[in-house]
Amino acid sequence: MFQFLQAKHRDTYIHLAFKHWVSPSRVYAVAHGDHTRNKREKAVQQELVELGIMHRRHEHHHHHEADAPKAAAPATPQAPVSESAPASAPAASPSVEPEIRPAPSQE
Repeated sequence: MFQFLQAKHRDTYIHLAFKHWVSPSRVYAVAHGDHTRNKREKAVQQELVELGIMHRRHEHHHHHEADAPKAAAPATPQAPVSESAPASAPAASPSVEPEIRPAPSQE
């Protein structure tokens, strides 16, 4: 907190805090490299960049597993499925649809 009170851009941090409905201490933290937690803090970060107070290199990009590029799975040969395999056995390939046959007639 002491660092915020002594900050060179303290008045700007306070102005941005009121403008974007964020606490002044969060504006200070984002300006000094802390990650953004929501859209309001992201807007503060963008404005800090536009004002020249913060540089793009300070922006943190947190990658989640869903955002990370997927590595190709190693190719593993699949064993052929035998005709005597039970019906609950997994198919040879998930893209192969099982053949649907009509039930035998009961005449």
